[in-house]
Amino acid sequence: YTWGTPVTIPNDIYLDGSSTDIWVFQISGTLSMSSATQVHLTGGAQASNIFWQVGGGTGATLGTNSVFNGNILSATQVIIQTGATLNGRALAQTQVTLDANSINAPVLVVPPTSGPVFIDTNTNGVLDSGESFFQTIQAAITAASSGNTLHITAGTYTESGQIVIDKNLNIIGDDKATTIIKPAQNTGDASSGDGRGWFLVGPAGGITFNMSGVTLDGVGKNICFGIYDYALGTIQDINIKNISCAQYYGRAVYLKNNTTISHVRFENIGRIGVFIWQGATAAVVDEITYIGKGVGDQLDYGIELGNGAIATLSNNTISGNRGVANDGSTSAGILVTTYFGPGTTATITGNTLTGNTDGIAVGYDGSDTSVVTAHNNNLSGNIEHGVISTASSVDATNNWWNAASGPTNATTSPTGTGDAITDNVVFDPWFTDLAMTHLSNQLVEVPLPTPVSVGGGVGGSGIGGTRRD
Repeated sequence: YTWGTPVTIPNDIYLDGSSTDIWVFQISGTLSMSSATQVHLTGGAQASNIFWQVGGGTGATLGTNSVFNGNILSATQVIIQTGATLNGRALAQTQVTLDANSINAPVLVVPPTSGPVFIDTNTNGVLDSGESFFQTIQAAITAASSGNTLHITAGTYTESGQIVIDKNLNIIGDDKATTIIKPAQNTGDASSGDGRGWFLVGPAGGITFNMSGVTLDGVGKNICFGIYDYALGTIQDINIKNISCAQYYGRAVYLKNNTTISHVRFENIGRIGVFIWQGATAAVVDEITYIGKGVGDQLDYGIELGNGAIATLSNNTISGNRGVANDGSTSAGILVTTYFGPGTTATITGNTLTGNTDGIAVGYDGSDTSVVTAHNNNLSGNIEHGVISTASSVDATNNWWNAASGPTNATTSPTGTGDAITDNVVFDPWFTDLAMTHLSNQLVEVPLPTPVSVGGGVGGSGIGGTRRD
């Protein structure tokens, strides 16, 4: 901006722009700023990027108690009157006059040349020339296009606000042991709908979201749902811990679609590791590890299905779910129910469910119609039941019950000494060994003994033969 005349600033003015914008004011005459006025900076504008070039005879004068932003370059002098503040520099060819002033040299904010979060367009895990980088995960999510992959380098990220993912996206961390994401605030409470989710994924539906290589740690904050997921996709090779917003409340992952959860470790969760709800018709939970909180006034369910959800639960390890709520509710490794809606169906195979109150709990009451098939599971050391059902028949054949004699039930398995079952659990045949190599209805092959010669006779002549036992 140029003036061939003197310039006076009689009232406050505002310079609005980004941190990289530059202003140059070229004034042939003098520059005079009235007392108690101010040059304001908004939008990220920096005093270091503002230049006032003054050529007039008496130079630049800042009135009493004024506040000025920018660098003054005067051909003659700069007079800064009593109490005025300069955020910048006063450079003059003759003199600078001061009187009880505050002079603050500007700090140049240099734009970063790299960032810990970047859009990895060629998915090689390296920030390459031309790839966009960011200082926060949410900034990268906002800038990303549908289908992009965000790479998060090792470090701890404390992210402000709810993290909303509303496009097809992949998030990959360097390593779940070294790439830690934490919330800066609480989520909404148990009554706040989608506000309960720390990560809110695809609330409008129709997207695919994949995540791997990070740890989500809600420590120190009230987090109702770690990931509230309406999307398709895969969440794998991550840790989730410290997710809770009230006693008996907290879900690490809440699924409403056909997501696969694989190789995820859950620890110190308020209530449920993976909660699968209506909308999920082919969800998969495979090879997760859920560590319960043990005995106490608390609840733990490694996996819970309800309201018509359909899922396959395989090769998971769930232990330590021993808490009892003050209303008498008990914990379980896996809970399946139609209490909130019909059609809930679970296929449970190859899991290790040990040291829980109940290994598998089916139903809340006598009207439950859940369909559960459970095969090839290790159901051992569970305190009350290996499998309990309040109503529907459960196909729990081909499992290990912690005893070669099978599960315990006074009516259906009176000779069994393993984990207990209720009457409506079908258990026969069962595995008779922990390695699950032999079923109770298989014949035991007994090898024939080696033939034995029997000597005898008269006069030393040998009369004998062989016998096959």
